[in-house]
Order: sequence, then structure tokens, then C-alpha cells
Amino acid sequence: MSLQKASKLPQSKGLKPLKLWMALLYPLIFGLVGLYTWMLDKFASLVPNRRFESYSFLPTLFASWNLNEPLQVLVVDGNACHREISHHLLEKNGTIADFACDGMEAIRACRQKHYDLVLLDIYLLGISGLEATAAIRRESTRDIRIIAITGVLPVDEVHMLAAGVDGYLKTPLVSSELQKEVRVSSALRYRAR
Repeated sequence: MSLQKASKLPQSKGLKPLKLWMALLYPLIFGLVGLYTWMLDKFASLVPNRRFESYSFLPTLFASWNLNEPLQVLVVDGNACHREISHHLLEKNGTIADFACDGMEAIRACRQKHYDLVLLDIYLLGISGLEATAAIRRESTRDIRIIAITGVLPVDEVHMLAAGVDGYLKTPLVSSELQKEVRVSSALRYRAR
């Protein structure tokens, strides 16, 4: 090959400055995000009044850990058909639940046994679900995760939050959404140990 032909070959220009910066920044950014998530996990208990479920990636992380004790779940619904559906969906995911028909029965059940998760219909006969939630919050010494179940969302979610509801599920219940709430409750119970 002559010297003239060699000079006509494409020259390697090396990495462009932008590509070089990107190659250096990506590992740095991912490393900082990993450090940040580790710090949130490690020091979350030191921050007062910080809700654990606000960190959406942590419940998934902790829910994969095998817990020896089953999750204690109470389902409160005036409709027997809805209770049966909840029972089927929870049982399919390996969770055993207790059931109550009205708000007073739910309050009595929470006095007798500690529940990690309460699935509570808002529209109950007698004491409404929101009134039952407020009573459970007043009487309970431990933090119980209460999820409202409703077919029609209330116009004002502020009332639900003021009563002490942690979230809501819309009926008909979807297995994946219910499983997510069970996982978050499992993670919160693990963190409370």
C-alpha cells in the first residue's frame, strides 16, 4: 500500500467532547441516584413524620423479602359479594383476611387484634367508613394502614385524608392494585420492626 492510499483512509477522530461528557456523566448520575436511595432507606427512620410509602421504589424492594408472619388484613364491606371478591383476590395472592360487615364491627375487630391493613368501604350502614376510620385512628396505639374502597370517588378527597385514610381503591377491585397495597403494607410492617 502506498503512502498516498494510506492518507485517503478515514481518520479516527476520537470521541467527540459531548460523547465523552455523556460517557463520564451517566455512571456518575446513576451512582448518585443509587447513593440517594440507599441513604433514604438507611436514614428514613431518623426523619420525623415522614411517610414511608411516598418513596414508591422502596415498597417493591422490601416486599420481595420473605416475611415469616402473614400479613393481618381486615376487609370491611356491607356487600357480601364484594367481601367474597376481596377474599378471592387476597387468597390468590397468599393473604388471609378477616371480614366485617359494618363500621362498629370493624372498630371492635381492631380493638381485639392488630391489623397491618384495613380495606374499608366508605359507604357502610350505621357508622360510615370515614367515621370508622377516625375511631380506629383514635383508639389504635399502632399505625394501621387504612385503604378506602369506593365505587364512586367522593367529590372532596380532603375529607378522606382528614379522617385518616391512607389511600383508596375503586371498585370493582383490580388484583394488581390490591396486590400493590398489600406489598406496601408488608414493607411498612417490616420497617416497623
